[in-house]
Amino acid sequence: MLILTEVAHALSSPIRAALLTMPPNETLGEAAARLGVAASTISHHVHVLEDAGLVVVDRAGTRRYLRRRHRELRIFLGSTT
Repeated sequence: MLILTEVAHALSSPIRAALLTMPPNETLGEAAARLGVAASTISHHVHVLEDAGLVVVDRAGTRRYLRRRHRELRIFLGSTT
């Protein structure tokens, strides 16, 4: 269930916004390097996005990838398509 305050908070950070627009084949480590932030910073922001129900982290070996939950994003943003 989407909670408006959690989603609004999740979308309020430029780093989290950048994570939501990252290419699907980019790892979280690559995103950290591209954004110039520490891996622990990325982990914090990913956790906020997960708590808001906007993303899921997929693991492949030691690599972690972010998968957007498009349906939840559309619900929050008011799009029905």
